[in-house]
Amino acid sequence: MAAQRRAPRHRLLAALVLSALAHLVATGRIEWITLERVDVPPPIEARLTGPAPEPPKAPPRRPPPPPAGEAAAAAAPDPATPGETALPAGGEAAHSAASPSPAAEGAGAETAPAPRAEAAAPQAPDPLAALPERLDIRFRVQGNEGGFVLGRMTHVWRRTCASSPDSPPEGERDGAPLRRVCSDERYSIVGVAEARGLVALFYPGLLSQASDGGVTPRGLRPENYWMQRGSKRFTAQFDWDRNTARLGDPYGSVGIREGTQDYLSVVYQLALFPREPYGVVTLVNGKRFKEYIYRELGGEVLDLPLGRVETVRIRVGEGGAADDIEIWLRAAPPHLPVKIALSDNKGKSGVLLAEAIEGVPAAR
Repeated sequence: MAAQRRAPRHRLLAALVLSALAHLVATGRIEWITLERVDVPPPIEARLTGPAPEPPKAPPRRPPPPPAGEAAAAAAPDPATPGETALPAGGEAAHSAASPSPAAEGAGAETAPAPRAEAAAPQAPDPLAALPERLDIRFRVQGNEGGFVLGRMTHVWRRTCASSPDSPPEGERDGAPLRRVCSDERYSIVGVAEARGLVALFYPGLLSQASDGGVTPRGLRPENYWMQRGSKRFTAQFDWDRNTARLGDPYGSVGIREGTQDYLSVVYQLALFPREPYGVVTLVNGKRFKEYIYRELGGEVLDLPLGRVETVRIRVGEGGAADDIEIWLRAAPPHLPVKIALSDNKGKSGVLLAEAIEGVPAAR
């Protein structure tokens, strides 16, 4: 019943509304609105995704290997800058990238070959090992070069050990037996001359000498010297602790220095021990102490009573002065004297020419 009562009211209300709208349209108070078509753009879709992957790169082409010569040159350091390390192209960054890590350095150190040991330098020859123990040289004595034969002279060389040898010789070195080790090597040289035939009646004053002393690695060290010519006799006693030599009367004492020789030992000092081609040697001849210059004058081939011998000529002194000595040493070792020329203060000279050598083979 209630629903039937509300229906007429709804119809009445709708009629009133339609009547009011018609009135407004008629009076122009309401305008019709024309709706135009509007194109609506399509919707934009957005998706969250990761960065697009880069296209794969082609592997770099390896350059062809350089020739062997160029590769060696490229690997060799620059000789113009020793001690410096050149950086590769690209500066410090490239250098840092190329530098090996400490671990890599340790691994490289383990595999690096050990440096090759250098060959040991050859040992210098021992001058004492070359000294003969016994030696005799017989000379013919002439008054001058090519002059009359005045007589004969023999040089007798001996090398001994004053104390018992420290050890016996054992084994060989360079094909030669090792010498005994001796703490007190000694030497003695005696040169005795005698005139022969009628010459002895007119020229009795041939020179005779004797020298003895110690032997050191640097050479002979005279202790006693004796010389006689005719009736004149001269002596010298060397005191190496005080560096003096006591001469016979009336000459007194003179000072000496290391390396001083007497008038006979100097011949064998120059012959048997290493020397320079030019130098200074000091001599005591029984009358005075004097400094001499010695020099090598070159090689000569001599025709001697011994035979033809290649020699080296040495002059002690300035030449032509009193007490000068000229020595011709055998070129082949041992370098023994085969010719000696002596002069005295009166201008007289004597020449000794080797006839025979005993104790070592003679070189011809």
